[in-house]
Amino acid sequence: MSDHATAVQAPSGSPYVNQTVKAVRLEAFFRGHFDVLPRFGIVQTRLREQFPDLLVPNVTGIGEPLALRPFQLRNKASADALGLAIHQVSYVSWSYPGFEKFGERAVGLMSGALKDLQIDQLERVNFQYDNELGIPRLPDGSLPLDQLLQVGAQVGGDLGRFLDIDMKWSRQAPGGRLHHSVLVERGEVGDKLKFTIAAEVAPAGAAADLGEFARRAHAQARGYFDKLITPGFHAFLQGKLKGGPS
Repeated sequence: MSDHATAVQAPSGSPYVNQTVKAVRLEAFFRGHFDVLPRFGIVQTRLREQFPDLLVPNVTGIGEPLALRPFQLRNKASADALGLAIHQVSYVSWSYPGFEKFGERAVGLMSGALKDLQIDQLERVNFQYDNELGIPRLPDGSLPLDQLLQVGAQVGGDLGRFLDIDMKWSRQAPGGRLHHSVLVERGEVGDKLKFTIAAEVAPAGAAADLGEFARRAHAQARGYFDKLITPGFHAFLQGKLKGGPS
């Protein structure tokens, strides 16, 4: 029903008619090296026409140490970005045309950066979906999460009875791990359901095999996404339902 979920129309080439993906990330981690820092300029110079804007890490707040936060090279439209840190190269896109197109661009850009940084071995590779959609509350003030996500058994309760939720969990998966988070963020014009699925391939291996690691991580993340959402939500994403799942 339309009063249970809202999403945005997917961009051309997206795997879903109704799109909830806000960002997609591919991250390649390696053993930290201080000697990669002066090579950041090589990457920036080579990609200056594609990514003219430089964003420096935020120094406020508590969280990951500043040295581990990536610098970002962004294009003028801020549609995507390449991240560089002393222990990782990453790529993020704020639109998702499907894995084939995303993977081709991400792996191409990241492989070039890894070559510039003279990194030939990777410790782990992550693929991550960040999803977001509007979620009105039921008449009793509870959230209709059980109509969207199938994680009640994992958290020991009926998701339909939650008034608020903010949780994270990880689990072992073949060749690595899966990481998940579910959050409902209150807002003046309505609440938003944000849920993230990340798949980690570890240990990884040769940087030249980044494309294969990306495909394996994506397959794990996509497989769990399909298991996480309800059949009604899946039909809604495919455009088979008007409005949202019930």
